[in-house]
Amino acid sequence: MSLRTRIARGFRARTFLLGAGAIIALALAAVAAGGGVLTAGPRPDGTAVTPNGWFIDPAGTQVQVGGRPYGLALSPDGRRLLVSNDSQGTQSLMTVDAASRSVSQSIPYVSPQALYLGVVYATGRAPMRPPAATTRSAPTTSRPTAA
Repeated sequence: MSLRTRIARGFRARTFLLGAGAIIALALAAVAAGGGVLTAGPRPDGTAVTPNGWFIDPAGTQVQVGGRPYGLALSPDGRRLLVSNDSQGTQSLMTVDAASRSVSQSIPYVSPQALYLGVVYATGRAPMRPPAATTRSAPTTSRPTAA
């Protein structure tokens, strides 16, 4: 191998190592500055980040509710929003007051109880029926029957 070839290879190797080192240093600086961490949810400036990394600018006011608020039902008078938070672990059923834009009531469902997606406000209900309902599972028990 000639001297010229060895010098050229050494120059390419040094250039590659310097470039890779600069990229790594910039990446570490970005992570240290908080630029490398993207968490889904609301941000201080009023925007939000979706779980797949999209930035959105929601219209109106955001109200913090539980995880995975899949079931929503607006009361017939429009004063309350019923929210079913269907995340893992403890789930909850929340009532959001539309006027104050805050959670006015929260009912937790600790495992093994669970909520499903459906929530509804009943209209024209009978006197003993609840004004709102949700599909819910409860732990089942098995009891032996007499033979």
